Amino acid sequence: MLKSLMSVSTVTKEKETQNLSGKSIFKRFAVLFAVICMLAVFAIGCSNESDTAEVDIDFGAMSETIAMSLYINMMMEPDQFEGQTVRLAGMYEGVAFDGRMFHMLVLADGDVCCPEILFEFKMDEETLMEEGILSTGANIEVFGALSLYEMNGNEFIYVAADSIRIVS
Repeated sequence: MLKSLMSVSTVTKEKETQNLSGKSIFKRFAVLFAVICMLAVFAIGCSNESDTAEVDIDFGAMSETIAMSLYINMMMEPDQFEGQTVRLAGMYEGVAFDGRMFHMLVLADGDVCCPEILFEFKMDEETLMEEGILSTGANIEVFGALSLYEMNGNEFIYVAADSIRIVS
């Protein structure tokens, strides 16, 4: 009986040791996981800090449905969005109308469920020509502030472009 009690005691101590080492491994894993997560968040924040620090609205970060809803709101109530910074990426389209050249950015809906989103942007012609932007169909990214203008008694919103670049 004494031998039996000793073996039960030994088995119990082994199980306690296994439980402690299992808990220890779990704790180590949890700490390691938390550190990796914090480093990932820090790395993502640092790498995108200059790209997103000044952007209020980034259409590239939105689903197509949200982008379309926001676009409709902008067209219906443009004064609520005036002054906000925006980043857009799409295809350049130059449109001549009423003796004026309109520079448009087309954000196409990939699912073709909705009409295309068209944004007018303004930047001096010389810069646009130097950058090679004025070729219809060029894929571009536009960054700037939303502004308003009036034409024929209607108020329109456009992007006063601070920077434009060709993207592939």
